[in-house]
Amino acid sequence: MLTTFQLGEQLPALVNKIVDSYNRDERTRHIDRVFLPSRSETVEIIQLLLEIAYPGYHGRQDLNCVNVRYHVGELLPKIGVKLFRQIDMALCYQSEAEGSVGAGERPGAERAHRITLEFLERIP
Repeated sequence: MLTTFQLGEQLPALVNKIVDSYNRDERTRHIDRVFLPSRSETVEIIQLLLEIAYPGYHGRQDLNCVNVRYHVGELLPKIGVKLFRQIDMALCYQSEAEGSVGAGERPGAERAHRITLEFLERIP
């Protein structure tokens, strides 16, 4: 009678099938990539954006007419830095995936900077 699950002899074949499937599906080709945006950093950006969009409800709740400007002044640089980093990584990832740059090369931060500023300017 079995009391635990074990793959035993099937493990190597199953591992090979799964790993081989990574090469057949473009959506799973994240192995050997230098640049990948961070999911956790993106979630944090969204949480900070919720604080900007809904002050006093998301994040800090003791805001008033006097300190809300300081609060926004603290949040915007944090959002900008994190957003720039993720946009830069996404653009580098895209260039790397398209083969337009070599592995590890950065196609330039100017575009990421411009996109970040454009995004932040749309918040109001």
